[in-house]
Amino acid sequence: MTKKQLKEDNTLALKKELKLLYRNIEKYFAINTYYEIVKKKNPDKLVSLLLSRIKTGHKVLEFGLNPGILTVEAALKNADAIGIDASPMKVVIAESLKHIEYEKFEFIQKLDKMKLPFEKILSCKFRVMPLNYLEFKDESFDIIFSNAGIEQGDLSSYFDEIHRCLDYKGELIIKIDLKRDLTLLIQKAGKEEHVIKATRPEIVKYLEEKKMKMQHSEIIYKESMASFLISVFPFLKGKKFFGKFESIFIVHFQKG
Repeated sequence: MTKKQLKEDNTLALKKELKLLYRNIEKYFAINTYYEIVKKKNPDKLVSLLLSRIKTGHKVLEFGLNPGILTVEAALKNADAIGIDASPMKVVIAESLKHIEYEKFEFIQKLDKMKLPFEKILSCKFRVMPLNYLEFKDESFDIIFSNAGIEQGDLSSYFDEIHRCLDYKGELIIKIDLKRDLTLLIQKAGKEEHVIKATRPEIVKYLEEKKMKMQHSEIIYKESMASFLISVFPFLKGKKFFGKFESIFIVHFQKG
């Protein structure tokens, strides 16, 4: 085997290892460029929707870090991107991920000689900030998004601040994990007890009252209520359940 063939074989082996590495972290980091490299469609609808709306120069805010990788995505799309969270630890994690992604892209470029704008990753910023009192001027952002990063709390104060900070015709794109706001209602019917999901948070109604127009809404994942609820509340084993539990909810609003 010649030196050239050996080098080519080593390069192919490295590429296989790289793809394996990406597959292993896919469940944690759904960075869109991964899917472009392995030529797969990104299954995360929030990512696809968000990236389709971002334009060069847009000012973009991630509201609540989970874990902040979408702020990196926005920076790679030439946006002026910032991510905030009330938790200092989440901000530290997001900063660490930013540098990990930078080093990973730097390695890919050396390996494949791809023209990736990976240096833009370092342009995004992360800050500790209370989510019910945003330290930004009115109409500061073109897009505000949350990847299931909105914690339980006074949702009206969160959305008041989001609405204030969105530019005219600005867009809000959020993914909400409904399991986090799950409330239970146990109804007795004779000797049987039925466990059902109570009302969904009235986010859509609230935002429409703020004169924001819904562009899109979708339940993207449903799971058996029985399997989920029993895993959280073992004492419910043996009870009867109704239907499927609406787990992940995506909604897209536009201001103005």
